[in-house]
Amino acid sequence: MMRRNYAVCMATGRLICLALAAGFLFSSCQSVNNPFVRQSGPPAQLEGAPPAEPAPPQGVEPAPPQQGLALSAQQRFPDVPLPTGVKADMERTFVYEDKSFQVGRMVYMTKSKPNELANFYIRECPAADWQLTNTIEASVIELSFRKPGKKLKVEIRDLGMAAGGRQLILTMTPDGTQ
Repeated sequence: MMRRNYAVCMATGRLICLALAAGFLFSSCQSVNNPFVRQSGPPAQLEGAPPAEPAPPQGVEPAPPQQGLALSAQQRFPDVPLPTGVKADMERTFVYEDKSFQVGRMVYMTKSKPNELANFYIRECPAADWQLTNTIEASVIELSFRKPGKKLKVEIRDLGMAAGGRQLILTMTPDGTQ
């Protein structure tokens, strides 16, 4: 008889603990936004009330926000664009330049995303007279550009955040196809 009372008491205790845990869990779910519940929109504008934001003056348009990475002022070669926020890896960089000849492999580290870097070069290289000749997207993004007398290859490698972010390799060589 005593064992039976003990078993009933244990079962009742388990049910009470389970009910308390379920109640606690369901009460915390109310603070999470449910994507299936319709949210109320912004308040309606009353007639005769001033507008929420003043309209820009006539004939003046707000400046469009700049898209993507900005152009750095510290470019190694004046006709090879370089985004801001890159750090040169001098141990892996080699550049040779004289009056009529330029060749180099410039290696940089950056925290910028690979697509941001690729879009930067696709946007900025034509402004320096580079023509995009081909792209390869795999584990490494490669963009190839050409201009009279020169070729530029842009490689973007995602090393992961543990290894320091991304590696940007710019290889400029003479174009011997002319």
